[in-house]
Amino acid sequence: MKKARNAGAGIAVNGAMETRPSDTAAEPTSAESAIDRRIEGMREWLEENAPGCFDEQLHTVENTSERVYWHYGYMVALRDLRALLFERDGAAN
Repeated sequence: MKKARNAGAGIAVNGAMETRPSDTAAEPTSAESAIDRRIEGMREWLEENAPGCFDEQLHTVENTSERVYWHYGYMVALRDLRALLFERDGAAN
C-alpha cells in the first residue's frame, strides 16, 4: 500500500487537517495573503531541495535532530507570524 503524499508542512501535524477553512468566502486579509505566499514559497523550496521530507516525516521520530529542528523552526515560524499579524517592525525572523 502506497502512502499518500503529504501536501505540506501544515499537514504533518494532523493528516486530516486542512490548511485553510473551507467556509472562507470573504476576501483574504493582507496577513492571510502574506502567509499564503510564504507557505507556497516554502512548499516550492522543499519540492526542489528536499522532496523526500513530505514522505519521510523524520521530525516525528524521537531523538532525531530533525525533531529538534522541526520544533525550532515551528517556534521561529510562530514568532514570525506574530510579528506579521501585529506588524511589529524589525521583529520578523
